[in-house]
Parts: sequence; C-alpha cells; structure tokens
Amino acid sequence: MIIRCEACGTKYRFDDTLMEADGAWVRCTSCKAVFFQENPQREAARPEPEEAIEEPPAPPPELSEASDLKILLPGSQPPSNAPRQGDTVMMAADRIREALREAEPRRMPEDYPPRALDRPSPEEEKEEEEEPVPPATDAPRRRPSFLLIFLSVLLILVIGGTTFLFLYPDVRRAVVSDLVVAVPALETVFGKDIQQAEVNPGDIRIQQVRRRMMANVFLGDLMILEGTVQNISSQTVTRIRIQGKLYDPSDRIIRSRISYAGNHLSDAELASLSEEDLQKRLSFPQITPAPKDSLAPGAAIPFMVVFALDKAGVDKTGIIKTGVIPLDAERALP
Repeated sequence: MIIRCEACGTKYRFDDTLMEADGAWVRCTSCKAVFFQENPQREAARPEPEEAIEEPPAPPPELSEASDLKILLPGSQPPSNAPRQGDTVMMAADRIREALREAEPRRMPEDYPPRALDRPSPEEEKEEEEEPVPPATDAPRRRPSFLLIFLSVLLILVIGGTTFLFLYPDVRRAVVSDLVVAVPALETVFGKDIQQAEVNPGDIRIQQVRRRMMANVFLGDLMILEGTVQNISSQTVTRIRIQGKLYDPSDRIIRSRISYAGNHLSDAELASLSEEDLQKRLSFPQITPAPKDSLAPGAAIPFMVVFALDKAGVDKTGIIKTGVIPLDAERALP
C-alpha cells in the first residue's frame, strides 16, 4: 500500500503485513512528523456479525476458578504479564521503523508529489525576499517648445554668421554689397563698410622683393618671397593683401598664394610647420584690438609668401619664375 505523510505530503510504499488492528503510528523520515495510519483493510476484514444464538446460561463457576473469573469480570485489570496497548503500539512502531529503513532506497523521490499550490517554493520565497524596490521616478520633464528651439538655433546662426563675416572681410563686403543693391536703404547702415574697400591697389607699393630657398621637414624645399609694402596714399590703410604667383617655364600659373602684410614667420617655424599651418599663419588677418598692419601715409610693413616646390611639381633644376602684386586693402576707420 502507499501511505502519505500528512505534514509534508511525502509518499512511501508500505508492507500491508506490518499493519495491525486498526492501524499503526508511523514517523516520516523527511519531516520527522509522527501520525497514525489507519488500516484500510479493517472494514473489509471485519466479518459480518452472525445472529446471536441463545445459549443456556452457564452454571456458576466453582470457587476454585476464582482467578479466571477475575480476569473476565468487567472493569478488571489485565494481568501484569499481558502486553498493554501502549506496548503493542510501540512494538508495531519499531517494526514499521525497521521496514522503513529497508524500504528507504526504494522510497519515491521527495519531489514526486506535486507541491501545494498555496505553498511557494524556496526559490520563489528567496526571489520575493530579494526583489528590489523600484526607485522613485521623478516627474517627467517638460520638453522645450518648438518656438524655443527655433529661437535658439536662430541665435546660434546669427552669432556664427557675424563672427564669420568679421573674420573674412572679403565675404563681408560681398554680402553687404548684395544687400545694398537689393535694399538701398541699407546703404546708410553699411555705407562705411563699403567705403573701406575703396582703396586703389595702386596706392600700395611693393618694394625690396627677395627670394630664398629653405628646407621643411614635411614639405621639402620651400620658395619664400619676402619684401615690404608702402602706403603711398593720403589715408591710413589696413588689411593689405599680397598675392604671390608661381609660374612654370611656359609662364603658366601653377600656384597662387595670398598673404596679409604684417604676417611673418621665423626660420624655425618655416622649417617645422606643415603646409596647412603655414597658410593659416600667413593668410589670415591679425585679430587684435590694435592691428599691427595699419599703415599711415608713407609707412611700410613687411610681407611673406611661401610655396612648397616639391608639392607643386616644380623642376628645381631649371628657372623658377615668381611674381608678387598688391591685391587689395581696406581704409582704416577714424
């Protein structure tokens, strides 16, 4: 037969021959619980009661049988050598325990019976205990409006465009000229900026031009054109641009470079800078509160133009032709 622990639900195979009378006390080897197992064959084995046959009353016993009568009298105690009910239960329990030890290897696995639905597994209990508390979420942030984003982008474009026009006067003059043509009323606002470009290149004189070669660690041989420019006009000028040209033997221009007068590099810088750095240092105006390239009438200022001969593909064994001209200048504001 199969018996089941009332406490943990573990099932065992039990020998029916070890079951006595109404049942037996057994102990679960899994949870150590003790419970009473009724004998399922008790009702089946109990014979049907036979009809009582009246028998003639027995003659009264003789005095010599007083000891037997004492045993049969109602309410009398059993003799001391007869096994008591508790002893019978303990003997049955000992035999059951021995049978369980023998049947232990054949016992069904503990996980055979389905676990009660209302009883969580140890893993689930551990997960419930270790479940982290979700952090308190902040209130959703308000997204910026479209108008605010548009105004921010517009402000960035205005600041960037103003800075660009200030650094590149040629572009600024072209933009202002187009605006004045489209809207003549803007001439009163940008008129001074237009007048700044009204410097005749003939008022700038180039003199003392000389050439020299120098080696650069990145570019090889460099052709360096140096000289001075003089303001022969009656007004102060600034941002004087000089254009240098490199020709091939057929007088075709193969390289052209523009430098601002007043920008000058040392020999150490000429030998160690890359071509990009060389052009940045020479081709951009000086952004200072008091520009050093402002020329009063009759004053002079040096200039420098640099060519990378190896990169230009010039034949250094032949004649190298170069030229320098004043490109433009701005009239200094009073």
